[in-house]
Amino acid sequence: MIQSVILFLLAGLAEIGGGYLVWIWLKDGKSFWYGVIGAIVLVMYGVIPTFQNFPNFGRVYAAYGGVFIVLSVLWGWVIDKKTPDIFDWTGAMIALIGVRLYVEALRAQAHEFMNKLHVILGMVHMQYYDDLNCYVNQIAQRYQAEVGFVARRIKDHVVAGFILGKISSAREIGAELVLSEDCLLPQSADGKISHELITILGNLLDNALEAVASSPQKTVELDLTYENGMLDIQVSDTGPGISPELKEQIFLQGYSTKAGSRGLGLHLVKTAVERLAGTIEVVDTGAGTTFKVRLPYESKGELN
Repeated sequence: MIQSVILFLLAGLAEIGGGYLVWIWLKDGKSFWYGVIGAIVLVMYGVIPTFQNFPNFGRVYAAYGGVFIVLSVLWGWVIDKKTPDIFDWTGAMIALIGVRLYVEALRAQAHEFMNKLHVILGMVHMQYYDDLNCYVNQIAQRYQAEVGFVARRIKDHVVAGFILGKISSAREIGAELVLSEDCLLPQSADGKISHELITILGNLLDNALEAVASSPQKTVELDLTYENGMLDIQVSDTGPGISPELKEQIFLQGYSTKAGSRGLGLHLVKTAVERLAGTIEVVDTGAGTTFKVRLPYESKGELN
């Protein structure tokens, strides 16, 4: 984890620093060598992320995007002497939460992969070749089924990758994350909304998975429905539920029912929903809790 954070920071500083050198060369009339050094630093930026232990290019760079936002705000504060306002800090905080969610999903997938690899190596060592063949086929079929379903129904590639990571995370803790058969998320006409959706989905799913941790049935259901320019998100869990008097308090910054928690997750969800001009509702179903989010959402192209 520490290595990942250091690599993210180095990549961010290389991109911003290299870009800054090219900027002052072209915009401020600095020496040509500023541009040359800036170009070299930008090449280093491209190399640094390859030292991450995660194999997926898209997800690593999606996580890195949040680090870049935070470092850009700090760079402007220190170098350009522009003091960030409340909106800068809020955006940076949301981006940083997004990074944490991405990294956790990537780590869960890497851990799950290593567990499977250990099983395979053990079966090879014991020469259980017939059983190994069945095991590998089962893994391949389940993986193809999950990836195929998500790819068909979730057209936003960032969100699709994130959901697959969350499915692995749930499996790691003995829970099950289930997508509804009719779920649909078209690609958005506004690419920036992906990070807002990651903040909303990530915190709601984390909250739901924590809620079912001590339940006999550890199931979380996710439903995404798009119709007539509106996106409905529904996250349901089989946890103990939420009492009526806590329904409003859970969205307050700093409030948490969990010891040691800072109470930021659901507050960030509500902030992101309001920023997108949406609504959020929490319902105690008697057999768990359901969070319902409704957002304006402009799709890109035709649905298929």
